[in-house]
Amino acid sequence: FARREVLEPRVQIFKRLGERAGQHRDMLPRSQAEMNTRNMGFMKRSRERNIAVEVPRRFQDRCARYTAQVTQRPANPWLAQAHDGEAYDATYERREAAGEDVHGEANFLGRYALTSVLDAGCGTGRIARELSRRGLDVVGVDLDPAMLAVGQRKAPGMRWEVADLETVDLTRTFDAVLMAGNVMIFLTPGSEGAVLKNLARHLTPGGLLVAGFQLRPGGLSLGRYDALAEGAGFELSGRFATWEADPWAVGGSYAVSVHRRG
Repeated sequence: FARREVLEPRVQIFKRLGERAGQHRDMLPRSQAEMNTRNMGFMKRSRERNIAVEVPRRFQDRCARYTAQVTQRPANPWLAQAHDGEAYDATYERREAAGEDVHGEANFLGRYALTSVLDAGCGTGRIARELSRRGLDVVGVDLDPAMLAVGQRKAPGMRWEVADLETVDLTRTFDAVLMAGNVMIFLTPGSEGAVLKNLARHLTPGGLLVAGFQLRPGGLSLGRYDALAEGAGFELSGRFATWEADPWAVGGSYAVSVHRRG
């Protein structure tokens, strides 16, 4: 005889499992069409096993609402374009060969007594490799595998992780988190607060969040950034106009902000 079971749509199961693992975006359907395909396959297998499936209407509605939230989220602005990591690194190498000090970010962190750094949004790992060369324990994380491949090739002994800063879990903490190279304004729109909260989990008590980004009309403002940082448990410790620690002046087009985890 056929068994009757009341089962939630599989997307609900994916959601709960993903929230526990911190990786639900990799498990959930990316579109309504993909969700339909998954559910159709599920129903087909249920029929083959002689299982009658009855899905309550309330679960169908919840499934539709959650899928809409996921599929309507804006795309990541950095991944929307292709980037040449080798060419990016080559530019800095030419400048350094010409006698220019291209390690302003590493020099800036050198003002603080740090032993470990999470380079969040590390790109090719240019800064992470320099910090490691100076004796710091560094881990580089980036969403772009093509950019990160450069760091992996040039420093295979370091730890590199291809991951989203909103969900990455490195199972350890650091003295500082560095977000250089406009990382904050290249995050997926709407994820900024969640990213800062996740990075706060990777800091020791009193650890530093150091971020430098351009201030553009209509873009992320310092007021908004400070509010998001406060919501993640940070307090503003210092602000500068450059990685050379030039004094910050209202109206500037670039800011380096140092927040301390409370």
